[in-house]
Amino acid sequence: MWQALAELEEAERTILFHGHTHQQAVWQWGPTGHLRRLRGKAVQVRADHHYVVGVGSVGLPEDGGWAAYVIYDSTTGRIELVRLS
Repeated sequence: MWQALAELEEAERTILFHGHTHQQAVWQWGPTGHLRRLRGKAVQVRADHHYVVGVGSVGLPEDGGWAAYVIYDSTTGRIELVRLS
C-alpha cells in the first residue's frame, strides 16, 4: 500500500485502481499522512488526497456478497462502488 501511494505522489496522480485482490475497497491518503479506509457507496475525489481503489470482482468476490465493480466519472471526480445482490 505504501509503495503504491509513494508512486502516486511521485507521478503526480490522484487515483490508482487495482484488481487481483478480489476485494472492493477505497483507501484515502491525505496531506497529513493519515491513511484511512472510506466507507459508503460513493466517494468524492479531493485534489489534495490520493486514493487506492480495489475494484472488486465480478467472477469471484472474496469480500462477501455478489459481484462488485467500480464506476469512475473523471468529469465529476466521483467513484461509485457497485455491488450486485
